[in-house]
Amino acid sequence: MLGADVYMTDYFSYWNGRIRHDLASFGDPGTSVDVDGSERTFRASWTMRSKPREATFSISRDRGVWVNANSAPRVPYSAFVSGPSMADLRHVAQMIRSAQKTTLYISTQAASPSVSGPAIEVLTDLLAEEADTTRVVMVTGGAGTGKTSVLRELVRRHADGYLSGRISRLLLYVNAQGRPLARLNEALATELQDLRVGLTYHSVAVLAQIGVLVPVIDGFDELLGVSGYDDAFSSLAGFIEQLDGEGQILASARSTYYEEEFLERAGRASTTGDQAWSHVPVQIQEWSDEDQQDYLDRWTAERGWSSSESQAFGARVTGAFKNQVDLARKPVFFTRVVNLLQHDASFSGGDDLLRTLVREYSSRELNEKLLDRQSRPLLTGMQFEDLMQELAEEMWNQETRGLDVASIRFVAEYFVHDGGLPDAARQVIVERLPAMAFLGRGDAPSARGGIAFEHELFFFYFLARTIAARLDAEGGDLRVILGRSALPEEVADRVAREVAASDARAAGDRSQARLDRLSKVAEQESRRAAQVRENAGLLAMALVREQGCGHVVEGCTLRSVVFPGSHLRNVTLKRCTLSDVVMRRTDLAETRFVACEAGGLQLYEPRVSRESTRLELTGLGVEDVAGIRVVEDGSDAHYQPSFIAETLRSCGAPIAADAGQKGPAVPDAVMELMERLMRAYHRTALVCLQDDTLSSLFADPRWPELERQLVAHGIMKMEERATSGPKRKEFLRPQFLPKQILAGRAGRPGTEPEIRSFWEALATVAP
Repeated sequence: MLGADVYMTDYFSYWNGRIRHDLASFGDPGTSVDVDGSERTFRASWTMRSKPREATFSISRDRGVWVNANSAPRVPYSAFVSGPSMADLRHVAQMIRSAQKTTLYISTQAASPSVSGPAIEVLTDLLAEEADTTRVVMVTGGAGTGKTSVLRELVRRHADGYLSGRISRLLLYVNAQGRPLARLNEALATELQDLRVGLTYHSVAVLAQIGVLVPVIDGFDELLGVSGYDDAFSSLAGFIEQLDGEGQILASARSTYYEEEFLERAGRASTTGDQAWSHVPVQIQEWSDEDQQDYLDRWTAERGWSSSESQAFGARVTGAFKNQVDLARKPVFFTRVVNLLQHDASFSGGDDLLRTLVREYSSRELNEKLLDRQSRPLLTGMQFEDLMQELAEEMWNQETRGLDVASIRFVAEYFVHDGGLPDAARQVIVERLPAMAFLGRGDAPSARGGIAFEHELFFFYFLARTIAARLDAEGGDLRVILGRSALPEEVADRVAREVAASDARAAGDRSQARLDRLSKVAEQESRRAAQVRENAGLLAMALVREQGCGHVVEGCTLRSVVFPGSHLRNVTLKRCTLSDVVMRRTDLAETRFVACEAGGLQLYEPRVSRESTRLELTGLGVEDVAGIRVVEDGSDAHYQPSFIAETLRSCGAPIAADAGQKGPAVPDAVMELMERLMRAYHRTALVCLQDDTLSSLFADPRWPELERQLVAHGIMKMEERATSGPKRKEFLRPQFLPKQILAGRAGRPGTEPEIRSFWEALATVAP
């Protein structure tokens, strides 16, 4: 432990550097920050907005940092930095409120590991909690579940609370859809420019570190573009590192797969860097029956309808969802159906509700708005959908979710010329596109003054049509389109549905031909090969699910693709071959492989069930499985070779009785402590030795010796860090990934020497 005098000197030195760093983020380009004075009092001078500034900082461990500036009363450091002479967050809050559109918000529910309830309240309470390290709150939920509505409402309420003085931190909404995360600073800069405030992106990390600003990154998984997964995740991890263990970030993603990918990559970076973060997952829940009724009650009340009119309308809404009740739980579908029923009493839903919605909206557009001077439709229904498809494809090619005016004109001219339409139609299309069905004025940075799809599900629908066409066509276009960005799972599902309908119309089956095409493009090496393999794997999974719906998939071959998360639920594969296939966190809990062949198959943390998973895969070995999650045991991954071998055998895999038994004989009680410690690192970069939730682990009589071995062999590094409390705390930072440490017990070739010697030493610890 540091002595008191040494510790205080270190504390003052820290603030000397911290003040220089923080003020520099507000200072004018090319200018410096000068700081001098005694240990307890610093005087700083800098230039900001072309004006010289000065301030005096009084440093006290007990009372914190207080600031005198511009002859104003002394204020805490956070109030000074967020005040009108610096960040002026009150003005930022006013601009956030001015930019918000008034919408009908329904109290969507959410669940976190510690609490469930209304999403706004759950997130507000989480953001109000103190934490010893940077907290990353990851909000997940499928497309159409209302994540963006929740986040925008959360940002609006925090702006109101900040202006009224009820809340001391402001949220900054960052629309990240369609932008590679490697340009996170660009996204922050654009959002701040659109708010018309003087704050720049250089100060966002400083304000977040102080705790007065929380960036809200909406569409985290949309940010994975051509820069690749590692670069994209490293960008966010780099921002976290700037926070030096303080502050909070809130991000959203459609799938927990990207949440898990972030955790792994952030964990990898923290073993070599100085990151200190913890992660809290929050799952947005679909609408319940009560939520649907709440929306209907408020919607009909706004229109002044009587009770009997409201009840009759509610019955019509229920009837429209009679074939797809689950879709009624997605706000986007429910609200669109309500809107259609208001204008078209004959609307009755259908077996493919999304397709029906598209056709209904298209029909209204053609017959009511997109007319020539003689009030005749300018386009047929098919032409209108083709136009939307062209727009979606252009957005995908540009790796954005919106098009600027120049791109709109290009698409319109190409479409008119290619379709043989009169030139007069081009100008009408260009002028009316922003007001057409499915579209609106672009909110994404790349579409300022242009257009964007009003909801991602419509973008997915039309993009899927393009990919489905490429899947059945010859040429290299499929590889190009699959290399653009991370393909949403909803697009893959839609593609599978489109090609299945095509086969039904043609009375043929081209399933294996499509799988072969996906395998072929996955085998080709290119700069974007990793992205192509994952997108090809996602499509292959969707095709197999669609084919296996109610049938056994027999005799198919899969090669060279990567399954990125997702699932093969209720699928039985019989006498199939999987060659050089990688499954990353794929849900196999309700999957049955019967008499199948595996050559080079790798399973990375698959989710299985001892009761419903069947893994009759000849050629699959324990060494091919890096971690395994068992439904009956919870959501944690296990990496012990012996556990993996036993689980595989319980699922029917032909695994030898002695498989997984290699490695030192570590006492069971010590092994249990190791597993508990490694599971803690799944949600945090550092483990605090004063963490109350792990008190039973650290109180175990075997812990002191285990801790000594971890540090002595370089598996862990002991650190002391300042925290929100009055004292510094002790932390353990892993020097290797938890999966590397646990898997290293088997002593396979390539195991790091530190890990190998650690397990050998641990075998001597008394049980």
